[in-house]
Amino acid sequence: ELFPSILAAGAAALGPLSRSIRQMRRMPTALVTGASRGLGLEWCRQLSDKGWTVYAACRAGPAAPALAPLNVTPVMLDVADPASVAGLAAALEGVDLDLLVNNAGIRPDECGPDKTLGEMDYSAMEAVLATNTVGPMRVLSACLPALKRAGAFKVLNVSSGLGSCSLAAHTRRAFGNIAATDLAYRSSKAALNMATALAALELGESHPQSCVVAFDPGWVATDMGLRGGKDSPPLKVEDAVRRSIQRMEDLTPAETGSYVSGPGTAAAVREDGSIGYGASVVAW
Repeated sequence: ELFPSILAAGAAALGPLSRSIRQMRRMPTALVTGASRGLGLEWCRQLSDKGWTVYAACRAGPAAPALAPLNVTPVMLDVADPASVAGLAAALEGVDLDLLVNNAGIRPDECGPDKTLGEMDYSAMEAVLATNTVGPMRVLSACLPALKRAGAFKVLNVSSGLGSCSLAAHTRRAFGNIAATDLAYRSSKAALNMATALAALELGESHPQSCVVAFDPGWVATDMGLRGGKDSPPLKVEDAVRRSIQRMEDLTPAETGSYVSGPGTAAAVREDGSIGYGASVVAW
């Protein structure tokens, strides 16, 4: 009876060590939402090229043609559909998730940046809030078991400099490309920023090695950023994601709850009141 007891005690003592060894040996794992195009697709491409195990989540799932050439695992996911997100939790059963990139988002013309208060389609705005604000938090909740298994996890809730309340009063100078005020999209990102700060507070208390941030990818030449040729964003998708991945890799638990610029190109109000570009931290 003594010998089995010694073995049991040894196994218990080695448990944390053996888990650490397994984590050192395995490649890191990420889930990226909105993975079928734009920034999400490029995140999947670059992470997989770096050796990450990537779960690429989008509404089309395995039927998304852009994902076919990539070494990723497609997952069908509609972040605005509770049943779909519940299925995501099942897909991640047993997975140690090191990184969640909550990238899925919409900016429909019906409530887009050219619509004034009187022109807005408020039903469309409700859909924006469901996708851009509630969706990421629902996905984060579904991913919590997988994130907690990884231990030192990171969550990037993809926001925008347009979600900064501090910059709202400087809209015409900082974001002169916006004809109206972009009420729906900007409100959804401002709300996401608050939700991120509060999630970071909660998870930081229970998982001090975690890092949860609102992440501004910069003004990027995606379909959303180009707006059908109305705008000319300065950042190429490949460059924006490359710089964002570098920023993600450098994130530490001390930065949890912050609002960071991935490429380091965020707008900021200078002391003289002028607008500068190149900030690495975004003003709330």
